[in-house]
Amino acid sequence: MFSRLCVVSFTLMTSVVPSAIAQGPGKFPDVVHVKSSGNAEAWVHFDRALLTKYTLDGGDLAKAAASILDFQASTWGFSGSVGWDVYISDRTADPGDLLGTNEYSATEKVAGATRPGPLACVSHIGVKTIEENIFSVAASNGMPIEEPFSWRAAYTMAHEATHCYQSLTSKVHKESGAYAGAKWLAEGVACWLAGDYIESMGRPYPSYFEVGFRDSHRESLLVRSNSNHFFFKWLEGEQALKTRSAVLAFVTDMFEAPWPNAAGKECVIPPHSQSCSTALYQGLLRQWFQSKRNTTVANVLSVFGSAVVRGTVPGIRAPTLFLSRPTRTLTILPGFNKARLAILATGVPAPIPLGKAQAIPNLPSMKQFIPDPFGFAVFEMRLSEPLIPPPHGYLVAMEGGSDEVSVRLSNEKSDTVVDQSGWVRTNALEGQWFSVARTDGKAGQNAQILFKAMP
Repeated sequence: MFSRLCVVSFTLMTSVVPSAIAQGPGKFPDVVHVKSSGNAEAWVHFDRALLTKYTLDGGDLAKAAASILDFQASTWGFSGSVGWDVYISDRTADPGDLLGTNEYSATEKVAGATRPGPLACVSHIGVKTIEENIFSVAASNGMPIEEPFSWRAAYTMAHEATHCYQSLTSKVHKESGAYAGAKWLAEGVACWLAGDYIESMGRPYPSYFEVGFRDSHRESLLVRSNSNHFFFKWLEGEQALKTRSAVLAFVTDMFEAPWPNAAGKECVIPPHSQSCSTALYQGLLRQWFQSKRNTTVANVLSVFGSAVVRGTVPGIRAPTLFLSRPTRTLTILPGFNKARLAILATGVPAPIPLGKAQAIPNLPSMKQFIPDPFGFAVFEMRLSEPLIPPPHGYLVAMEGGSDEVSVRLSNEKSDTVVDQSGWVRTNALEGQWFSVARTDGKAGQNAQILFKAMP
């Protein structure tokens, strides 16, 4: 249970201050004050009757808050004297927010802050909102969350604390013209680090928002929000940037990008429009991966899409459901079997053209499976008719591609690049799939995946 783990794990680094428990106004009559092992401290405000309803304990939540502050300080490399107030209520003030709301400032006093600035953050968390908007949705889609509610509350607190550190550690408060970050970035990172916190406490990386990610993965990375945590978690792994600190360097570069205030009235902060945000980050992502990793975003997303279906992305519990249906069918070229018999009769092995398929399907029936720019789709490939006897292998290549589209021939063990560089060999087509990603709405329309069969 979470509460027991809290007591054991936090004893040495947390000091619960009984004298700080005091009566507050209205629906927050109780407050527990804790200090992290560093220079941060937290005040958790709550009503004991509400917590009892959700099998929560105020002392345990406060200990979790101190542990979360230590995790955040270590993650962001920030040792400032942060003051964090957490208000636990039935619902958040914003019914449209899935987890909670925050107010923070690096320089000014924040309403509800026990300790005035300079580094104050106030989080409002609604336990009923968490239950209704996240966990009941997962359950209704056949993926019930079985862990104790105390772990869900800790995840939510870690998520909101990430927002505090995102803001307090960035240039947003230094009048540099930096942008606070669109939802794809801010919410995706908050969910990712909250998941890493849960993982650091000995629990599996959570699958929260998998259902929403499955429904939206073909949409642009830049219009999703909470479900982007799977992408950031994958970036942390061996196929991508390899470490959490490397992903944080990427995140920091994104957060601190100059925001084009002169681009138009709708682009001034605040507020900002979705179109402004998307246009800005499309360019930033292209530039960042090209200059820092010598690769393209399309390439990164196609590898990510393949990893999702392979089941190697932490938190993805139903990977095969990400395969786009219907299955792509490779129509055999007319005269293929006749040409194959003629080649076999010569006794000299030679590849025989088998057929081709559109990298981005253009059939009206497949329209809903086409990836948007900065999205991905994964297609299983089948032959339109069996080849008897089976070939000894296949050659695959792509023509008409560009840096804005990437196709991966993949299976349960590996990925193979399919591009204009030449033919790649594979022993079988059965049990493999194509992960397709693009970063331009017109990219891939003329790209063809070519197939040859070995005798």
